[in-house]
Amino acid sequence: MTEQHAAFRKIAERLSMMAAPKDRAEPIKYDTELYYDLHLYGDDLFEFVRWVDGEFGVRADLDFSKYGPREFPFVSVLHALRSAIGLGEPQYQSLKVSDVITAIEAKRWPRRD
Repeated sequence: MTEQHAAFRKIAERLSMMAAPKDRAEPIKYDTELYYDLHLYGDDLFEFVRWVDGEFGVRADLDFSKYGPREFPFVSVLHALRSAIGLGEPQYQSLKVSDVITAIEAKRWPRRD
């Protein structure tokens, strides 16, 4: 088993445990997006990044706000209100499982502006 495959297996297991029950039905793949597919954001995203840091030695310097909303109560209500007044949901950069694998190999998170 290659290191990349072993890392993918660990990541997939961790994300499956963290994802909401309704999001666990789909298998985790390399192109699975942490926010848009698994709805991982806020404290959960922070916890996942800290886990990657501890498990694989990746420097935890990721700007979470680019990849999903911050943790706050009633986030789904806020998104519904934004949609109702025509603003739609804010757009976030994609953070995929493949990006996590790349970060593990590079020992740092991707730099995106």
